[in-house]
Amino acid sequence: MVHYSSPEIMKNLYEEVRSLQEVLEKLDKSIGRICMERMNTLDGQIRETIWKLEDVIETHVSNQFLSQNEERSSHDGAADPFLISIDLEELKQDFDSLIETVKKMKEEYVQELRNPLPEQVKDAQSRHDNYLGCNKSKMVGVSRLFSEIQAQLIEGTPSKKSVLLIGMAGIGKTTLAKALFEDSSIVDHFECRVWVTVGPTYRDKEILRNILDQVNPGTDTMPDDELADYLSKRLKNRIWLVVDLLRLLPDKRTGNRVLVTSRIHEVDKGGYGFWGYSCKMLLLNKEASWELLCQKVFDEMPCPVELKEAGKKIAENCEGLPLTIVKVANLLFKADKTTEFWNEVAANKQHSVFLNAYAEMFEVLLPSYYYLPQHLKAFFLYMGILPQNYGIPLSKLINLWKAEGFLEPNPLTDFEQFVKKCLDELISRNVVIFRRKMYFFGPYSTSAKIEKYYLNSAFLYMCVKEAGRSKFYQVLNSYTEDAEECMKSQRRLCIHNNVLFAIEDAYNSIASVSTVRSLLCTGPYHQYPVPVCLEYLRLLRVLDALTIRFYEFPIEVLIKLIQLRYLALTYDENLPTSISKLWNLQFLIIHQHLSIVKSPENSSYLPMEIWDMKQLEHLEIMGNDLPNPNSGEKSLLPNLLTLLDASPKSCTKRVLERLPNLKKLGIRIESESNADELLSCFDYISHLNGLETLKCTIENPVFTSGVVVRARLPIFFPKCLKKLCLSGLGYPWEEMTKIGSLPNLRVLKLRGNAFRGPKWETRGGEFPSLEYLLIEDSDLAVWTIGDNSFNLLGHLSIRHCYKLREIRGNFLNCIRKTEVVDCNPLAAYYARRISYVGLDVRSSWEEDDKIKA
Repeated sequence: MVHYSSPEIMKNLYEEVRSLQEVLEKLDKSIGRICMERMNTLDGQIRETIWKLEDVIETHVSNQFLSQNEERSSHDGAADPFLISIDLEELKQDFDSLIETVKKMKEEYVQELRNPLPEQVKDAQSRHDNYLGCNKSKMVGVSRLFSEIQAQLIEGTPSKKSVLLIGMAGIGKTTLAKALFEDSSIVDHFECRVWVTVGPTYRDKEILRNILDQVNPGTDTMPDDELADYLSKRLKNRIWLVVDLLRLLPDKRTGNRVLVTSRIHEVDKGGYGFWGYSCKMLLLNKEASWELLCQKVFDEMPCPVELKEAGKKIAENCEGLPLTIVKVANLLFKADKTTEFWNEVAANKQHSVFLNAYAEMFEVLLPSYYYLPQHLKAFFLYMGILPQNYGIPLSKLINLWKAEGFLEPNPLTDFEQFVKKCLDELISRNVVIFRRKMYFFGPYSTSAKIEKYYLNSAFLYMCVKEAGRSKFYQVLNSYTEDAEECMKSQRRLCIHNNVLFAIEDAYNSIASVSTVRSLLCTGPYHQYPVPVCLEYLRLLRVLDALTIRFYEFPIEVLIKLIQLRYLALTYDENLPTSISKLWNLQFLIIHQHLSIVKSPENSSYLPMEIWDMKQLEHLEIMGNDLPNPNSGEKSLLPNLLTLLDASPKSCTKRVLERLPNLKKLGIRIESESNADELLSCFDYISHLNGLETLKCTIENPVFTSGVVVRARLPIFFPKCLKKLCLSGLGYPWEEMTKIGSLPNLRVLKLRGNAFRGPKWETRGGEFPSLEYLLIEDSDLAVWTIGDNSFNLLGHLSIRHCYKLREIRGNFLNCIRKTEVVDCNPLAAYYARRISYVGLDVRSSWEEDDKIKA
């Protein structure tokens, strides 16, 4: 706990910064009227000013803490080791300087609001037309979409006047719209056609003059206030097609059409009034990508046979974005068409051909970032911390963003919902990609559905470049002569190649960035020891080093990194007792390089001092158990919300009673022996009244044939439980009645014979709130569904249930999607009878490639 003298200094600063935030929120609502180039300059200035004060304050706090800690040690630790006093009067001049700067910046923002200076939007994309081909007959990958939109424009419902074409930058929206605009059938059908470019910043009068120049040239001298009426008269009683505009045009004549292209899904919900037809342009598949690359490199000539294999890989590495394919094709066209060179390009997604293509695309993609709302910019840039084609799960994003300070602590805020909302906004703006894939862990383990968020490589390049320019973070994949200069004043370092720590020059350069707040080692796993320069990074908040194996616990973490909020690393031994010195730590994640199955008698425990770490919110420790706490109020973790990879030894009554606010619990049972005894922990879990998510897994369970014998499930589960995942438990299906009565359960995943036996009879009225059900690797043969059960079930997934031959009953037509993967054909037959829409029957061989870690 930190006690500040002169708290009014902090209060004054907070009030000024809060008032600035209110102005920024107003700017978001005026994004179409302000000069974003000027805004981004102002943003950079205020960001650097705040960072400077942050450095001063946190350096001062660190020095005070270490100094006071030494004094306590010399006095036998009589004082509270977690209470320090900070005198802010020493920093008053720095605070006053920032307050004055904030006031000045606020005035400039307000001035921008009052007197906007709309910039002339340059349509960078217009310089890159013909992504998809030269004409309709050669349109690659979108011929069907072309025909659909053409039909809507000519033959569509008269009352539905508009067509909305949505897609990310560089996907070919403008190219497709232009092909439609110039199509002979469109030209013959419409008496008047107008092409208008409306950027994020615009003026109505300029748009109107643009239209009039095409409809009736020679109206340059007409007064601004007469433009709208004159345009309305000129278009009245004529059938017209306008590309990219709706709200300024007359809406009287049947048959008029407006075709709008946009990068933002939200346009479909307003802005232009109503929509008759909307469609999203998707990334090209492998075949279409290869066809487009060939067309651009070889024109009418066929691709030489010796280049085909490499060429197809190059096309695939363009990730389906037409602009990337065109840019890469242009570079290949100019280069030597040798097998050796094409193989080099195909084998390396960081080859200069790709990097040069991304550099040429930078100006086209940059507005997708510039015109994001203020609160989304940092979230988007943060997506670039991972290497190419790596995804990041929602749970990790939430934890990192909390630790980074992006999310203000607020007991009324549901952080998960807030982060999901931000990510959904980024997805709707077509800058982030969301994927669900199956990941198979091994021949004796079950599979899991992994949900991750990605950036297309072209957007990743833009993201990393912009992050480096704004000092948000610097990515290091190799050490170059200018690396040290690039790292100066960066707030975060992202290490994509852990070997860099073993290079002396790179090590020294990293160590010199004393103001860095996050060290994110997100590259491939490195199992050999490398020196990590933690002792020099005293202001570090986030250390994510799961991809580095530590042979010894980094003692410098405990000595100097008192600001640390997030610590994740791979380490096989016991944690030192001094871990409790990290008084700010909120997230502690320790994975093992080797998973060693220990007998209950040889369990390893976390140090007793773990109970002193009151700020902990997330604890994930493989191979170590929480010790039974001492009696007394101090042995309590009031903020702990998540406990993962715990063994039953961590789930005793004494332990769980000291975790009063636990919401998410994951139990891992390594050994099948004594599983019944270990599963007695369920008796205590029933008393966790706030628990919302429970996962329990027996690793590599061994089942004998015959009658199923297993300890009973608890009579009561926590009533607030929303998500339950069970694997390898082998309970009889009769025990499911205790789960079926849970009133708030929305997600249920049963894997690896979580329940066993040939018959499951669901009673009427059970599972009243369940929305998602997964049954995987089960010996179930006959499933009987009672009346009025599963009333809200929207998604049913049945996987690897080879014995399932009959499903009786129905789901009251509520299911929107049913998956049947690798099951008895009879299971698919019955699934069709209970699911009227969204049925997906397939083999796991048809699944996408495994997700990269």
